[in-house]
Amino acid sequence: MNGQTHKQIAGFIWSICNLLRGPYKRNEYRKVILLLTVLRRFECLLQPTRKVVLKEFQSIKTQSPRIQQARLQAVSGYRFYTLSKLQFTPSGEEIHSLLDDPNNLPPNLNSYINAFSPNVRAIMEKFKFSDQIAHMAEKNILFEVIKAFSKVDLSPQRVDQMQMGYVFEELIRIGAEQSNEEAGEHFTPREVIKRRRIGDPQDKEKDPDHIADITRIYGNFTDGETRTFTIDSKQKELVVSKVFDNEDFGYHKITVERPLRLNFLATTGRIDRLEEQTAFKNIASSKKKNETVRQQEIEAGKARQQVIRDLLAAFAAEHGAMLFKDRKEFLLALREVDRRRSVKLSASELKAVLAALGERDETAEICRDRKGAPEPDADLRDTETVPLKESIEEYFRREVLPHVPDAWIDHSKTKVGYEIPLNRHFYRYEPPRELEAIEADIKELEGEIVELLREVTA
Repeated sequence: MNGQTHKQIAGFIWSICNLLRGPYKRNEYRKVILLLTVLRRFECLLQPTRKVVLKEFQSIKTQSPRIQQARLQAVSGYRFYTLSKLQFTPSGEEIHSLLDDPNNLPPNLNSYINAFSPNVRAIMEKFKFSDQIAHMAEKNILFEVIKAFSKVDLSPQRVDQMQMGYVFEELIRIGAEQSNEEAGEHFTPREVIKRRRIGDPQDKEKDPDHIADITRIYGNFTDGETRTFTIDSKQKELVVSKVFDNEDFGYHKITVERPLRLNFLATTGRIDRLEEQTAFKNIASSKKKNETVRQQEIEAGKARQQVIRDLLAAFAAEHGAMLFKDRKEFLLALREVDRRRSVKLSASELKAVLAALGERDETAEICRDRKGAPEPDADLRDTETVPLKESIEEYFRREVLPHVPDAWIDHSKTKVGYEIPLNRHFYRYEPPRELEAIEADIKELEGEIVELLREVTA
């Protein structure tokens, strides 16, 4: 194990989940992590015999599948094998890396899995791993995830059979903890509320009475009328009618702005970021078709870029150690150096300098425009939905300002919309099942994985 414990190895594998954040909820990470760990382990186990297995297959490929399977298992030394010429790790002789062809990674990864023996394919098919491949490809994270797993060494020389069992158990434990933490983000089948419709074959004998009762409820036009129902062998009284105004379904969508706060510092690292600014790069470019004129403009642009670099170097010599927390003060200091050197930064050039030397800082002064109004920070922009019947200002004071006191509403972006929020008006809260019951379902699922693994490793 080269000094690493099974918890350290499992922790390293689970750290790959950082790549899954966003496209996956935390309780969904193990759909990817567990199965890729299985694949990587199998690849490491089979690595020494892969070429021999491929050669053996060429000599017996006309034989029956049963004979092929027995011979290839004997050659591999395990109850599973692979006929794929692809692998996670960098390419070698005859075996190529999945990472060599990023554009075709999804189909190649599916092909890689399908080249395993039937018992391994059964594991992947059981848990519909092809769906996860498609999802990761759609979210543009598949390449990075496979790249990360290619660096995980699960060879038997590094991780013996007993330790690998511990690693897998630790991954299951971490996954279970993550799932419990996210209990509110998903539903289990038993938590699905079963609803019956008029005309449901199970309720045919009740349809006439059911329809008559609905007609009576509609004719009464009473808000909050109730009926008693038998649900899961329990008598429950439920509201069956509500009366709404049109405005009950309307809302204002307001845009909440927060001020831009930046600090400025002329360090080497920040000055180097100027090279990445599009406006700065464009200085040494030309759209002229005449090649002579084009090259002249590019050379003139390069000279201008150097003038700006020299300006910032001079500014750093004077103010390099000073952290400006007020943009106005920074601009005054920069313009003083600019005036002495007669650089005369244009608006686009100044914007590039500000983007390079500035960083967001909640403790800095608010950046303001020429009229003294605070400038909004686009990264902190948010929206809120306010019911039409409620005052926007009262909602804002109650729901927003206590959390972000410096926020304001951009009324020019306020819009009116309508929706019928069925959950808000008709949802009846049902407490979730006990954690013990949810945990039992989790253990049952994980038990299936372990049993499948035993089938191919026993």
